[in-house]
Parts: sequence; C-alpha cells; structure tokens
Amino acid sequence: MIDTVNPGQPLHGHFNPLADHGRADAGMAAKHLACPASPKMPRVRRAISGFAAVLTACLTACQAPTSTMAPTAVALGTRSSEPTQPARHINESAHWVQQRYRAIQRDLAGGVDLATVRVLFVGDSITQFYAGDDDPAQAARWRAAHATPGTPNMALNLGVAGDRTENLLHRLLPRAAGGLGHLEDARIQPQIVVLMIGINNTWSQADDILGATVEGQLAVIHRLRALRPDATLVVNPLLPTNNRDHDHNLVEPINRRLAAQVAGLGPEVVWLDAYPAFLRADGAGDPMLFKDGVHPNAAGYARWSALLLPKLDAVRAARAAAGSRP
Repeated sequence: MIDTVNPGQPLHGHFNPLADHGRADAGMAAKHLACPASPKMPRVRRAISGFAAVLTACLTACQAPTSTMAPTAVALGTRSSEPTQPARHINESAHWVQQRYRAIQRDLAGGVDLATVRVLFVGDSITQFYAGDDDPAQAARWRAAHATPGTPNMALNLGVAGDRTENLLHRLLPRAAGGLGHLEDARIQPQIVVLMIGINNTWSQADDILGATVEGQLAVIHRLRALRPDATLVVNPLLPTNNRDHDHNLVEPINRRLAAQVAGLGPEVVWLDAYPAFLRADGAGDPMLFKDGVHPNAAGYARWSALLLPKLDAVRAARAAAGSRP
C-alpha cells in the first residue's frame, strides 16, 4: 500500500493517499470538514463540527512520537518531514504496518535462509506487493522466481507499504540508534540490491517536492552503499500514476534527475529504466497495468519482472567480468 490508505480499501479515480494530495495535518482535516453557517441545519452543523474535532484529535495523536529513543514521527504532508533524515512511519501503530513489520521480523529470524539471499528488494508497497502479500497468484510467481535457496535470484523482500525515503532510512538505522535495524544481520550479503522508493514523497508538502524527493532517494542509495558496499545497486524509477499532471510535473522530472545522478555514482549503482514500459502510446500511464492507478496488477508486475530479471543477469555478468564477489 502507498501512503496512509488501508491496503484493503478500494480506490477510485485519481489515486490520492489522503484528501488534497496527502495533507494529513489536523488543521487541514478540520478545514475539509468545515461547514458554512446555516440556521437551517444546526444539528448537522454541530454533528460535523464534533466529528471534525474528534478527527483532529486522532490525527494529532498519530503525530506524537512513540519513543524518546527513536527519531520523532512526522506527519504525512507536513513541512517538518525531512526526506534525508530517518523518521518513523506515520502509521507505525496501524495494524497493517505492524503486520508487515512482524512479517519482516519472521523472515529475519529464520523464515528466509539469509545466508542464501542473493537479491535484496528494498522499497515501499510496490516492492512489498511484488512478493504477493495477499495475492496468491503473485505470491506463487514470487516463489518461483525468488524463493529457492541456491538459485541466483533467491531474494529477501524488505518493502513496506507507505514508506517514504525517510521511513526507509529509519528502518535501515541500527536498533541501537533508534531504528529498526533491518540490515543489521551480517548474514544478509546480497550480490544485488533492487531499490524503488519515493512515490509517497511526491504527495508531500515540501517547498521543493522534486528536489526533496531526489535528495531523499540519494540518501537511501548512499545508506545502502555504506551498509552493503560489495553489492551492486539496481535503482528503479518511480512508476506512472493515473494522474497525468502529477506524472508530468513531478514523477517524470524526478526520474530524469535521479537517472542523471545515478549515472555519476560508478559501476556499483545502475539504472533500470522501467518507466516507459508502463506507458500507453500517448505517454500516459497504462491503466491495464495497474489495479488502482499506482500499484501494478499481475500484468504490471509481469512487465516489471520481464525487465528486471534480464537486468539481474546482466549485473551478475558484469560483476563476474570485474571479479566481484559471487
């Protein structure tokens, strides 16, 4: 799932993580629920005002830090969010986030043979759902491609729905420093790390969303390189949404800027230009490849896999030619 929408919630029209492009602050919520004065509707006005007050309190509570030992949580869509600094998931206490964290912990505790992992997937819901999550057919495709120890594409999936760059940085931070320590286990030594992150940042309230998102993506890249310097990092672009203006004004410029940055980071960081494969002939995102305008459906994941798996083979061949660790 992306941003703060419940994974089981149906989506219609343009994907919008929260009303007004993800503004989750309490003041904005109250503004959207405000009702002009009307002497004809006092009961309705009082009911709406009361509901607005309750929602305001709930949203304010969601923004409170849950631990003095960890980075303070920042609300989705607030200006205090810093894409380059670790921050807790805005919905950290929600059932679907905790469920995902527990699933990752099970994998790290023995659910996956960590010593056999050759490919590490890191990102948000698009990465998480590539492993199937609640889609049995996609889960079967993941197992066939990435769940057999001893095979080149044996993988560990660390995608978490709703993650922004700052949330991923928090998960990569050691537990002793207040993070989740998802890469603390020294047995996790992949040849290749596959990264896709940043779409959730594009619905933020940063002064410069484009620049801030790319800075956050680069912060994640540098952190992953520091944690696993022997691995080759395959960086993916943001995928198109069902909002053509959003893609034109943010997604596509972010992808161009990030691709240019990746090109200067050396042979250990490579770019997989998957974006064009998800477009129609007119340049808009192809709705036949998405289930809700942001998350790929089975055909979308098949399209990504058709690009990704040959890229993994090419990276391994390049590593072998350079004498890198197998």
